[in-house]
Amino acid sequence: MLNPFASGLTLLKGHFLRLEQLREDHFEDLARAAADERIWQYLAADGSTSQGFNSWFASTLELQHQRNLVAFAVILDKTNKSIGSTGFKNISIPHCRVGLGTTWLNPQFWGTGANSELTYLVLRYLFEDLSINRCEVRIHCGNSRNRNFMKTIGMVHEGILRQNWQGRGEQAVDLAVGSILSAEWPEVASKLLERLRQSVS
Repeated sequence: MLNPFASGLTLLKGHFLRLEQLREDHFEDLARAAADERIWQYLAADGSTSQGFNSWFASTLELQHQRNLVAFAVILDKTNKSIGSTGFKNISIPHCRVGLGTTWLNPQFWGTGANSELTYLVLRYLFEDLSINRCEVRIHCGNSRNRNFMKTIGMVHEGILRQNWQGRGEQAVDLAVGSILSAEWPEVASKLLERLRQSVS
């Protein structure tokens, strides 16, 4: 696995989205895109409020600066506006694995193919450019939309981590664990590209 922090990565380009490595100048667009409570229902932060978004943005930039994660602003090409964020974390170069980070989109873009494209762009970069062996994701068990998406694209469900994470409101949360291995990537890529074709047809 190659070191993502030594690659000079700044941009991943798709058909109608581009992913730019998160910078301070993404703040205003992302703050507007984040101002819907539905986005944050199953996430650790609540970026729908000004204070919550400020905290999320500052923390994400700091973790990226510390090389604990790589974060992207998801930008719609036709408007040149940020509509969400994605990234990867839990980076282990010796063990050739990463975890997909917090991904969120403004609800206006749910069901439009945006999630399929951003997922394809990140996974293609991880498997084809960085040569990782394993990509893992952990999803709040209540997040049926995201869990169904991961199942549809061929991610393998590995089990449930019971009460593994302390959610908002001091309630312990179960997390579903899924993964994709390098040998499985071609099939996953094919399914993501087919979803993209269907979304634009």
